[in-house]
Amino acid sequence: MPDFVNAAQQRVFARLNAPVRTQDDLLRLFVTDLGFERIEQPIPPRDDTFGRGQALELAKRSRLLRLAGHGDFQIIYTELDGDRLDYTRQRILATKLLETWPDALFVFARKGTIGQPGGAEMHIVNVKGDAATGVRRVFRRFRLGPGEQYRTAAERLALLDISATPDITTLELRERLDAAFDVEAVTKRFFDDYKTVFNDLQQRLARTSRDKAWAHDYALQLLN
Repeated sequence: MPDFVNAAQQRVFARLNAPVRTQDDLLRLFVTDLGFERIEQPIPPRDDTFGRGQALELAKRSRLLRLAGHGDFQIIYTELDGDRLDYTRQRILATKLLETWPDALFVFARKGTIGQPGGAEMHIVNVKGDAATGVRRVFRRFRLGPGEQYRTAAERLALLDISATPDITTLELRERLDAAFDVEAVTKRFFDDYKTVFNDLQQRLARTSRDKAWAHDYALQLLN
């Protein structure tokens, strides 16, 4: 297991690598590892939630439920059919669901992969922004499933750990959620780590070869 700075990161990393195969595994992630409350309440495909257009038709073909939550904050789980988890259907459903539950984190699972030994294909999706206030909505996600690497996801999702802060407000939780999915922060961390590894490798090669130019070029080519 990689070195992590706190127990929450270790728990999340272990859970993701277990791997996550089913709805119950997700419950263990959010309830056991991160401290949310179990809900598991189905969301009926009704007109008053989804309107009478495309979102309603998608809802009728999908399995939706409020999986877990904390106060007014919801974690909404959706099983989608098809051969891939396309972004368009995620956007349509999430946009409608946010009208009823404005503070929510979404998990979209591809129905045909649930229960597979290598893990189900899932997207954990954060929607930042609010069309009602003129702020363009941005959909950001972590992917779960076969072949995925989880160090970054574990570090970021661990920011949602509320085990030690049961009195956290919905606003504070929303701020944590936006920070967890902050692309700029994740990108900066990647390049900071890359720079550290590159410098270390370059110095080792230079000491061995006594050719600084070659060491620089070789380290760059190898890491790229």
